[in-house]
Amino acid sequence: MSLLPPISMNNGTPRNLTVYSGAIALAGLLLTQVIATAPAAAEPSPAMTSEPELFSATDRLGAAVFDSQTTPIDEKTPLMLAQPRTEVVQAAPFPSPPPAIEPPELPESPEAEARFGDRGDDRWYIQGAAATHIDNQENGQFGMVGAGISHFFVARHSINGELNSFYFSQNGDDAVGLNLAVLIRSHLVRQPNWSLYIDGGAGVLGSTDDVPSDGSPFNFTPQAGIGATVGLENNRRLMVGVRWHHISNANTFDDNPGRDSIMGYVGLNLPR
Repeated sequence: MSLLPPISMNNGTPRNLTVYSGAIALAGLLLTQVIATAPAAAEPSPAMTSEPELFSATDRLGAAVFDSQTTPIDEKTPLMLAQPRTEVVQAAPFPSPPPAIEPPELPESPEAEARFGDRGDDRWYIQGAAATHIDNQENGQFGMVGAGISHFFVARHSINGELNSFYFSQNGDDAVGLNLAVLIRSHLVRQPNWSLYIDGGAGVLGSTDDVPSDGSPFNFTPQAGIGATVGLENNRRLMVGVRWHHISNANTFDDNPGRDSIMGYVGLNLPR
């Protein structure tokens, strides 16, 4: 069913054709005016056309890195994947530990230092002596110069070996002699700077003439006495003492007059 009214004919010409033509022309004129007076379409704003700020900087950086490290693609060149740029970062050297600080050395206490006369203490000494007889048989004196070594086999007690030279002034011919002796010495009182001791021993004596003058050139020399040491610098000690000193051949010869003397001596005792 047509919505348009039927076209009537008038003298062979549709009567409504003129009306239709006029309506179409009027509609076209109105459309033209509407189009001419309509405002121009707004251009898209930069915010709408530009890339989001979040991606613009990173995309440009990626594109620059990609373009600088790839080969342009053409028909003869295979596609090259972008190689990431790597940089070797040298790690900072690990700091070396500070040097160890050694504690200062503390001075040793007097108790920690080795004491004179401790077990194992080894020493030596030089000495000089003078003696006079204590009997009335004859007038006789002698002098002695010698040296000795000491070893403390237990604390305060030492064994000593001595080598001494003698000069005898006596009735008749004077004599020179050489003496080897062994003594035991015990420091009964021992203090850091001094000590008191007793000692005793014996030895053998050979001389250039008879001693005493009516005796023999070979004798034994038993002796015993007391003494003291006084501390000096550098662990040295001054020795002073007095002894009973006996000379006798123990009846190994026909005559054995013997001689008893009081001998005083002084010496210097040093560490070995």
